[in-house]
Amino acid sequence: MLQPLPAASNDELGALIVHMAVMRNNLHELIASIRNEVKALLTNARQLSSTASETYQLAEDQAESAAAMAAAVEELSVSIDHIGDHARESHQLSESSGQQATSGARVIGDAAAEMRSIAQSVNISANSVRELENLSGGISMIVGVIKEIADQTNLLALNAAIEAARAGESGHGFAVVADEVRKLAERTTKSTAEITTMIERIQAATRSAADDMESGVNRVARGVTLADEAGQTVGNIQHSTRQVLASVEGINLGLNEQSTAARDIAQRVERIAGASESNAASAATLTRAADDLSTLAHTLEDLSGRFRIA
Repeated sequence: MLQPLPAASNDELGALIVHMAVMRNNLHELIASIRNEVKALLTNARQLSSTASETYQLAEDQAESAAAMAAAVEELSVSIDHIGDHARESHQLSESSGQQATSGARVIGDAAAEMRSIAQSVNISANSVRELENLSGGISMIVGVIKEIADQTNLLALNAAIEAARAGESGHGFAVVADEVRKLAERTTKSTAEITTMIERIQAATRSAADDMESGVNRVARGVTLADEAGQTVGNIQHSTRQVLASVEGINLGLNEQSTAARDIAQRVERIAGASESNAASAATLTRAADDLSTLAHTLEDLSGRFRIA
């Protein structure tokens, strides 16, 4: 390739030498072009190998990230399910609390109604006792009148006995009657005194009973007020329980939507992880192909270097 050709003559040998010169020039140009292309191929092979390695590493990183994301989404799904379980338990507890509050309100309402009935009965009894006290006062007045009459009768009997004594034997029978009337008046006075004492005791007992009943009425009225307040409190609890139930139902609905979304995300992440693993495998294949191409380019470079064209 580097040896000079003899001068061309005008015969067939000269024509052959001319053709050989043209062929050598063409061969020189072809080998030079091949060398340039081999150099470019080697450069591209190196770049392709580097890019393939980077792509493989990125695909590996994506696969690891996708796997980690899938695990995180799975944990999130499990957490959402647990929260959903707790929310359902809270819903059941709220329903139970609402039912108990309703039952408590009914019991308190019944108790308040019963206490009002008791207060009404006690008021009626207290009024009856007051009337009894008034009647006792009236009886006491009547007994007082009877005592006055007995005292007057006793005085009249005493006067009659004195007059009978003055009349002598003829007034003896009248004196006996006057004595009997006096004794009856004394017994009447004594009985009225006993009745007065009994009436005073009855009046004291009725006053005490009336006071106790009034105190009981006041306590019952206070109890009714407290029962009404308790009923109002239970009503507030029922209202709050209904609000809690509504909130928990909203949370359950949101959790169901989140759980569905999390499962959808998990499926998508799994597909991404699968695609990342496939990309990593493809990148590994591309890396091997780039290495093979680089080896081939080196081989071509060595082979083209064997030609001496300059």
